[in-house]
Amino acid sequence: MRSRLLLLLVGVICSLALAGCEQEKTSANEGYEIATVEWSENVLSNTSRKVNDVDQRAAQLEKEIASLQAKINNSTVFKDVPKGYWAYIEIMNLYNKGIISGYPEEKKFYPENEISRYQAASMLIKALNLPKSTNQSVFTDVPSGHWTEEVVMTVYDAGLFKGSNGNFMPTAPMKRIHMATVLQRAFDLQDNGDEFIPYVDVLEGSEGYEVIKIISQHDIAKGSNGYFSPNNPTRRSHFSAFLTRALSIETLETKEAAK
Repeated sequence: MRSRLLLLLVGVICSLALAGCEQEKTSANEGYEIATVEWSENVLSNTSRKVNDVDQRAAQLEKEIASLQAKINNSTVFKDVPKGYWAYIEIMNLYNKGIISGYPEEKKFYPENEISRYQAASMLIKALNLPKSTNQSVFTDVPSGHWTEEVVMTVYDAGLFKGSNGNFMPTAPMKRIHMATVLQRAFDLQDNGDEFIPYVDVLEGSEGYEVIKIISQHDIAKGSNGYFSPNNPTRRSHFSAFLTRALSIETLETKEAAK
């Protein structure tokens, strides 16, 4: 009897022990599952945050690239004046100073086109910062109220242009001989004594000889192959180069005078 009770007691103890083990195992599994869920959520949260950071950085990089591309596209102000163009520096110099603007709608300067007398006058007004005239036109072909009147009278009052036979001819091409005359007057250039070899087509004593000699001495214009072509029209690119050189002389003389 006593042995049977002892066996029964051992059986109960073993059952309780097994039950305890099962409970501990279940609790451990639940704890593991809880830990796994929290870890997964943290990983997902961190990953999502990193993805958002990457997206934001990518968006920022896209903006920076777009801005850089815009700067590259705008580095050439005029489509027809690339960096390799012979008068690029001179034209851009005048553009940066606000002396020329070209044709903004087309982003072109048309450097090989002839420059008109009105256009040359307008550039000189800006280059020299001349005060605008309020006087009525004295030219037959520039009636009062004409769209060129203010520019025409400004350069006339300044003594740069004189016209011919009562006409200014604002839309006519600016001849090279007139270009030389106007630049000599505008910058008060004088014979500096440098050697001058007359051009084949501008002999001593001929019209315009003195002014052409002077601007040649100052290296503003040199002609080509011994010819100056005084009656040929001046191109927009050439006038830009001549004006830039004249302005450089003026700047240099101002600095020398200030010493």
